[in-house]
Amino acid sequence: MVSLLFASSRSTVAATCRRLGGTISGHGLRSATLVNNSNNAEFPRAVCSSPAAASALRAPGVGRSSRFLSTPANKGLSWNDTEDIADLLFAASASQDPLAVRFADLHTRVFSLEEFTGAKDACNEGKLEAIQMAWLELYEDEHGPSPSRNA
Repeated sequence: MVSLLFASSRSTVAATCRRLGGTISGHGLRSATLVNNSNNAEFPRAVCSSPAAASALRAPGVGRSSRFLSTPANKGLSWNDTEDIADLLFAASASQDPLAVRFADLHTRVFSLEEFTGAKDACNEGKLEAIQMAWLELYEDEHGPSPSRNA
């Protein structure tokens, strides 16, 4: 059985699907969106193979804020696409604690992503921290609190 999940956070969709033992597709970079015509709010959409997944998340627009979550397919990623970059980093290294990755190494990892087209010198510490925190959210949804938080 396939369920279509909607939520205000891609990490919520991914974590719910994984927790329920399903596999996920249509999630992450360039994720599809559903436009709710009543208020033009956009919500990420993911297909999960778990039958219980649809009931695990609340319907779009019910007490949740939304944010724009997809990058157009014809546009490469830049340093400002923190959530999409975090999705790619998490997909490549799901067990890697993001807090254990130095900013110099994070910069190298981001710049080496096939989908990344940003300028190498357009990065700063704030952008790297935003990427790291988005990646950390995905990591902690999957593995619980980062061991590096107590170090």
